[in-house]
Amino acid sequence: MKCWKCGAELPEGVEYCGSCGTKQAQYSGNPFAGPTPSAPPPPGSGPQKPEENPGSSGGQNPGEQPGGPNPGEQPGGPNPGGPGGGYNGGPGGGDQKIVLTVFAAVCGAVYGLQALSGGVRLLRQLFQLIPGRHYFGLFGPVVSLFFSALFTATALWMCLILLMLAFRRTRQNSDGLILCLGSGAAAIVILRVLYMPVCLIVPSMRLNFSVYLSTLLLSIAGAAIALGGVYCILRFLMGEMPLAGKTTADFQNDVREAFQSSAKAAGEAGAQAARAAQNARNDWNARQTQVPPPAGGGVMRLKADRSLLVYILLSFITCGIYGLYFIYALARDVNVVCAGDGRNTAGLLKLVLFSFLTCGLYGIFWYYSLGNRLAYNAPRYGLNFQENGTTILLWYLVGLLLCGLGPLVALYIIIKNTNALCGAYNYSHGM
Repeated sequence: MKCWKCGAELPEGVEYCGSCGTKQAQYSGNPFAGPTPSAPPPPGSGPQKPEENPGSSGGQNPGEQPGGPNPGEQPGGPNPGGPGGGYNGGPGGGDQKIVLTVFAAVCGAVYGLQALSGGVRLLRQLFQLIPGRHYFGLFGPVVSLFFSALFTATALWMCLILLMLAFRRTRQNSDGLILCLGSGAAAIVILRVLYMPVCLIVPSMRLNFSVYLSTLLLSIAGAAIALGGVYCILRFLMGEMPLAGKTTADFQNDVREAFQSSAKAAGEAGAQAARAAQNARNDWNARQTQVPPPAGGGVMRLKADRSLLVYILLSFITCGIYGLYFIYALARDVNVVCAGDGRNTAGLLKLVLFSFLTCGLYGIFWYYSLGNRLAYNAPRYGLNFQENGTTILLWYLVGLLLCGLGPLVALYIIIKNTNALCGAYNYSHGM
């Protein structure tokens, strides 16, 4: 007789096939007739030994799908981020996330500058409300001051939401942040539209129609670019479906989650900024007093949690001073972690001086060399960076055409790789 499943030659009357382990007793009369009481095991199931539990196949647990993923699981792993896998790899990860991060960060910086200029204008208007003026004469300046405060508040709102989208977006708060961004964009347009009839009603409020029209068009264009750009990146580049299939209750929950995550992010950013400022003061004091290095060969723990968000915020707050310190500390730590490779990363003074003399060309070369050095030293610490100096150079030169986003992407890559190397350095020295 032959085994009904694998076709192997078997002695008459055997109960199990010696090749595949399939039970043969009920098929001894007709080897190829197939099962009559019950269906045969599904294709791909492993051999079933006599001592195995019924229902187990190939050593798998009962009920488990043999030779494939669990029921309902997408090939290649879970895909919670939509068609493109926006949160866990796939088209929605990697470079696409960097594009969203840089785009939202740049738009947030633009609105941050608007909020800063609006705050300065607000203070100037406050000082212009000198005492002694007739109450009726104060009506126009007060209304103008009120609108200036609203313009500043909406610009600050857009700045904060865009920074959240750039650095704190998760699956839970993504739709809520988009709704908050849309509300801010709508508020900007509505306020600009209402400003003209108010100026016409209040005689003391002077209105230059050409300036007002250009400001209105720029406000509408800016809001549309920020909101539409974020949506298009999520929808067409990262393959997600923002706001799709949501009910009113879902939108309320999304907005609530966005507010909670924003409050948490604000607290973390404030704490991180305070730590960065304290570290800068400690480093300055240590160098001024020439504190000797700690025991153990002078090994000091390197900073491995640098953030592009903190860099942008503190550089903005300090008018670029923190950015200079950031470059100084980055070059110092890279020279420590890459010591012994025969190369040297120029410090802040040389970078500023030669960049000025070469009209910025040396600065681009500095980043190119730094990218190559990080990639070259990565294998020393068991790492492997896909980005090198050529990647940095392309982002700098070609990325300048993308509304100036390229240099920020290059800096993001530098920060990410430097953090990885510094973390590996600290781990290798037991810190």
